[in-house]
Amino acid sequence: MNTAEKPIYSPENVIHFREEREGYVSLVSRAHPEAREIILNRTTNQIMKLCDGTLTLEEVLTRMEQFYPNVPRERIRKDVAGTLGSLTHLGVVTWEFANPFENRWQADLGDGFWGHVAQESDFRVIMDLLGRWSDQSNDSVLFHQSAQMVDQDYAEVIVRSKLFNYSEEFFLLTSGPDLDRAVGLATVSVPMLGNSTAAQLSRLMSPRDQVGRFLGYVVERLPIVGARRMTKLKCLISDKPSDLDMEKSILAIGFEQEGVLKSEVGRGVDLRVLSSLFECSPPLAGKAG
Repeated sequence: MNTAEKPIYSPENVIHFREEREGYVSLVSRAHPEAREIILNRTTNQIMKLCDGTLTLEEVLTRMEQFYPNVPRERIRKDVAGTLGSLTHLGVVTWEFANPFENRWQADLGDGFWGHVAQESDFRVIMDLLGRWSDQSNDSVLFHQSAQMVDQDYAEVIVRSKLFNYSEEFFLLTSGPDLDRAVGLATVSVPMLGNSTAAQLSRLMSPRDQVGRFLGYVVERLPIVGARRMTKLKCLISDKPSDLDMEKSILAIGFEQEGVLKSEVGRGVDLRVLSSLFECSPPLAGKAG
């Protein structure tokens, strides 16, 4: 990440801005009004005020370290990077030259596999993978959160809507750095209402031996790139053979059983709630207006 770039708060990209109590701020992004009212806490407000176009990212990090001398340096840097990544995602912060967070959209996962955070421009890649869903071999793990496989959930118009309004985040797995070699897809429903900060895995298609690697990437990137604050990713597991495959893989990467939903409505079976807590979540809180 290039810390010499200068972040700039862009009021022209904000429809609504209001100072709240105790240093909090509420705003609505012009670029993404569908995200509705966003509540920024005092720390995020401090960071945003430093984005005046005169300070580099490194200087913003240094100022925040001076403000919080008792907080570990690495935590401050991770929190600031996550917060600026989210504000950039919402269009509230822009950059003088290059966006230093662009490399967050993909990562080399090892053994020739790459993870990608899908963008609206990747729509056709996503639809191609969804179209190949029923053609996957026994070497693949297929997971769908709904009680039944409902194709309408991922019809073209619905996928476009989900990409546009950030009601789901989409992640891609490729056997190489290029998207034309996509072999996996993960979709995550993000918290939309109330005070919930729990995201939920909605759908997964992945080579069986890459499930842990792929979901590990999702867990690492989700709190950074998400337009809303998230503190954990949860997955509801039944006793179906495909779900049991999932369970083995996600327990191996640090998911823990959080509870059991008895005779879940619409499913008629018990579901185990497995969750992974994010190491730290950027101090950016979302609230429905």
